[in-house]
Amino acid sequence: MLPLDSGATLTLMNEKVLRKPHNVKINPDVPHEAHIEALRSKKKLGKWLEEAIEEKIEREQKNLKQKRPAATGLSEVIR
Repeated sequence: MLPLDSGATLTLMNEKVLRKPHNVKINPDVPHEAHIEALRSKKKLGKWLEEAIEEKIEREQKNLKQKRPAATGLSEVIR
C-alpha cells in the first residue's frame, strides 16, 4: 500500500486493503437501512458504507470548492 499526498492509499494489484473495525454511536435505523440498500446492490454492508462515505466526502469537497470566492487580485482580498 502506497500513501498518496491526498491521504488516500494506492494498493498494488495483489495487495488487499487492511480493514479495521470501527465503533461509532449511530441511530440504529441508519445501519438497518444501509444494510437493506447494500443487499439491493449485492454488496457487503462494509463495502457499501465505505463507498457511501467516499461519495459523501467527494460531495463535501466539491461544495467547499464551489463556495470559495475566487479573488482576482490582492487588492480585492484586502477590501
